[in-house]
Amino acid sequence: MTSYPVNVVAGANFTIQFEVSGGTNQGNISHTAVHYGTNRGGADINDYGGFSRVYTGRVPQKFSVELIAPESGIIYFRAHAIIDGDDIYSNEYAIRINP
Repeated sequence: MTSYPVNVVAGANFTIQFEVSGGTNQGNISHTAVHYGTNRGGADINDYGGFSRVYTGRVPQKFSVELIAPESGIIYFRAHAIIDGDDIYSNEYAIRINP
């Protein structure tokens, strides 16, 4: 993650920026997205319940996604990328939603 807000207002648009780098071969990104939800993620990336637009490309590359804040609570999120067939996950981050 390269940029994300710590707090956002309920219902507002906000931006998360991240960079994908690395790879073991050609550096092909066949999938990258931000997975997010109001519950912490578990062992399965789909536990978050939502994900941003999916991007593809080559490493290194920077991406920017825009999401809409829910009405209250905390959004938990992490980036996921498939590079040269390998799944790569960022750490989990959180954004507090202010009414």
